[in-house]
Amino acid sequence: MSSQQICVARTTFDAIIDQYIQKHHETKRPKLFVTQDMYDEAIQILRNPENLQISNKKTRHWVNHNETILLFLFKKCFNSILTV
Repeated sequence: MSSQQICVARTTFDAIIDQYIQKHHETKRPKLFVTQDMYDEAIQILRNPENLQISNKKTRHWVNHNETILLFLFKKCFNSILTV
């Protein structure tokens, strides 16, 4: 895989994102992108797996079954903070 970055115009990017969103059922759309609040809650769940008071059963299940991508985001965020 090439390390070359590809840039697209903002309108093209927006169209790609909109197309991606539209192809998913509206009930699935809220979790297509991880917001800061979702990320913070997920980190709490991963750090305290025994605490059933954090969020709800469905969210804890989602976090535990998507922990690889969440930890990847955590590592990427952490590394960017260290290199600033």
